[in-house]
Amino acid sequence: MGENLDPSEGKKEENLQDFKPRSSPLKVGVFCFFTAKKAEITEILKFLSLSPRRSQRLKFLMAKKIIFITGAVKSGKSQFALEMGKKFPAPRAFLATAQAFDREMAERIRRHKESRSLEWETIEEPVQIIGLVKEIGEKVGLILIDCLTLWISNLLMAGWTAEKILTETDNLLQLCRQTNSSFILVSNEVGWGIVPENEVARFFRDVTGIVHQKIAQEADEVYLMVCGLPQRLKGPDRY
Repeated sequence: MGENLDPSEGKKEENLQDFKPRSSPLKVGVFCFFTAKKAEITEILKFLSLSPRRSQRLKFLMAKKIIFITGAVKSGKSQFALEMGKKFPAPRAFLATAQAFDREMAERIRRHKESRSLEWETIEEPVQIIGLVKEIGEKVGLILIDCLTLWISNLLMAGWTAEKILTETDNLLQLCRQTNSSFILVSNEVGWGIVPENEVARFFRDVTGIVHQKIAQEADEVYLMVCGLPQRLKGPDRY
């Protein structure tokens, strides 16, 4: 689709105009987006004669994103993340960091699993999420990590220092940028209430706050969930 084409390539381009795809224009467009250079996107859209709505959808699929969703407990974070995840191309991976240390947590994990459709591949990893992202990052269109506060708690209980946790966060964000898949990162807001009376809780609160700042700075979109309603803090006007 460049200007300096040899005769054979020019012939291919002419034949392309007469091509009638047996698949839907949207599916063909998605394939073209993931195989063509970005400079060719406009010509692909012209060729497919997509409606503005479908063209916008394809541009969304083409764009790699890092999305951060935070909020209070039971504010609707996970459900919003799953709904937003449907916009990304399959396969999609759900990386769960929770551990069932008691019956209550086991029940929470069960309910969360039931809320996810079969479109999601669930992978449980409480600590080594960087290694897991390296393993599957080039194989899926989206990785949804839920949630980061449990991940931080798991690292804390494993004896990690604040410096080590923050370095691991930096490494995770760097990997999110380098990996082809998009990411939705879910976490809980802490520290909005009274100051915890014990040192461990204060340590967890402070580290979590710094981790959230790092992720929000790097993310393309940031949402705060309040009473089941997403409040956009960073990113496009529409979601």
